[in-house]
Amino acid sequence: MSDEAIKPILINEILVRLFNHVYRVIDQNAGEKGIECVKRGIALIGDNRVSQIRNAIRDIENSDLLMGIIEEQYAFTQEKIDTKKQLTIYGLMAVLFEYISKEVVDTFGEKGEDLMREGVTHFGLERGQDIARRAELRGQVNNTQNYLHNYDMGRSDLFEYDTIYRENEIEQTFHRCPFGEQWKNDDMGEYGILYCQVIDPSIAKGYHSSFQVIHDQYIINEGICHFKFQLLDNPQTENKH
Repeated sequence: MSDEAIKPILINEILVRLFNHVYRVIDQNAGEKGIECVKRGIALIGDNRVSQIRNAIRDIENSDLLMGIIEEQYAFTQEKIDTKKQLTIYGLMAVLFEYISKEVVDTFGEKGEDLMREGVTHFGLERGQDIARRAELRGQVNNTQNYLHNYDMGRSDLFEYDTIYRENEIEQTFHRCPFGEQWKNDDMGEYGILYCQVIDPSIAKGYHSSFQVIHDQYIINEGICHFKFQLLDNPQTENKH
């Protein structure tokens, strides 16, 4: 087993993967009208933030689609980054999602909400399957105890949380989350919540088909995120995902 196979994925790459999944779902279910929403959302982000996204994904694999839309919507004669208004990569991912979501939801209503959630669901399932793969490479079963240990995304200090392990359950309380904080700061919580509602249940299901998530509080709404990850059905089953 190589370290390369289990090292954390850069959030820059996760941003690109999320976009590609959302774009694919919108393209398949809303066609040209939906893709115009995606392009319009990116166009509304603004020069400074889009320049930061562009720099962040420049060397990331499979970023051609997003980079192409950015280049189509903006004329980059020079870099347009205001260093006083730089966002973290987590903030940039949140911004990209919120603006696309707003255009899709404002255009398609409830169908738009479902499209955004479906895109995130596909993205989450893929990530969960990769976490199970990481566990398997280490010779571990994909049970509750090995979930966070094999998580695909490194935890930045921008996340503040408490974790309690119980038999077949993990309870987590997040006091800070850069995604939720960005959506609150931009007054885009109603669009960001579409990500929050499905991302962790989808990752968990991709990890193990019987892994369930109770997410009953959100930073966007209650000021904290509270989770219970529960694997109650044959928790020792190896890599059943």
